[in-house]
Amino acid sequence: MNLIKRFWWMGLLLVFSVPVLADNVDYQTIAAASQKPNDLSRQAMVMIMGQVAVDPFAPSQPTLIGSLFAIINGVLAVMALFWFLTITLKTIVKAGHQGQFFAGGRSALYPIMTFAGFIMILPTQSGWSLAQLVMVWACSTMGVGSANLLTDKAVDMMDSGYSMVTQPTAPSTRSAARGIFEMNLCKYAINRELESLYADGEANTPLITTKGGNGQYDTGNGSAVCGSAKTPNTGRTGTWNLLFDSDVDTSGVITAQHQALDTMQSTLDQAAQAFVDTYLSKRDQDTGSFQDAETQIQNAAAAYENTVNLALNKIDFKDTLQSQLSSQIKSSGWVALGSWYHTFATANNKTNDVASSTPVVTGMSNLGEHGTGDLYNQVFAAYKSQVQNSTYTAPLGTQTAKDDGAAATA
Repeated sequence: MNLIKRFWWMGLLLVFSVPVLADNVDYQTIAAASQKPNDLSRQAMVMIMGQVAVDPFAPSQPTLIGSLFAIINGVLAVMALFWFLTITLKTIVKAGHQGQFFAGGRSALYPIMTFAGFIMILPTQSGWSLAQLVMVWACSTMGVGSANLLTDKAVDMMDSGYSMVTQPTAPSTRSAARGIFEMNLCKYAINRELESLYADGEANTPLITTKGGNGQYDTGNGSAVCGSAKTPNTGRTGTWNLLFDSDVDTSGVITAQHQALDTMQSTLDQAAQAFVDTYLSKRDQDTGSFQDAETQIQNAAAAYENTVNLALNKIDFKDTLQSQLSSQIKSSGWVALGSWYHTFATANNKTNDVASSTPVVTGMSNLGEHGTGDLYNQVFAAYKSQVQNSTYTAPLGTQTAKDDGAAATA
């Protein structure tokens, strides 16, 4: 039974080790990460313990700590030898009386393991025992190497634009995501009602559709409007800016904004459709369960900002601005010396202007042909009720907005 348990735990360990193997992490990788010459933790261990911290099992010269451990380990070895001989003699005498050598559940491995334990506390040439050298190896190689691998991975992720903590989303981004969700909620609620009226032959109002793409969407049927969403146009028109503006390529950020809005529209469109279908299923058949709309809205807003932030991280305008400054000052004369500061200031401002531009969203218009609107009112009331009772927890430092619902009290 114990053997089966051991195999079960071994299989479970292998299952959890699969992601590590997929990431090409092995002993050589960990050992290489621990051998950085400028690693401060490794330098501190060498300063205290000597070269035994670099290669614990290689012969090395005795140090102060090694000499002290040699005395301590020698005393422990003498005491262990006395204990070992005493227990051995006692066991032999007891075995002679009982007629069996291995009693009390002990096996043939017991004396071997006892002897191995005694060997582990014997001092080596450097003064350290084998048990202590194993601990030094675990700290200097496996411990330092594993910590360095984790640190390197975290630094690489931050270089790619990721953050070590979940960044709070801006209230304007969350409001835009909420508006897009409600725009699609309007579309599907009105369409489900119109489809029901079509089945009874009582409606000729066209269905609500979403048209557009690449950062601009309009939802309506040519008469009624459920809303629109687009990324704003950003520009700089000042006279001084026209003369000395920085030629910073923000097209990548603008493209990322368009892609982020496309993703947000697609995600929230599916969420709104599922919400309306679930409402009808609950109302008519008392089946199904709602997904938390507040969580979906907040996640969509966070995904939008993450996409834009990753694009911002790829902008490297310092090298290009240096050559721009040289030609600008030479062509415009000494009066253009002030552009040295202004160029970098406008570069930052231009980038910030683009990055801080959140989608512009308009809501539903009560004008036009959109059916009776009864189902829309019911669905919207259910949506508002769910938002007020949402269990979503916003990241620490989130600035709440008036329309955040339950997130405002999280």
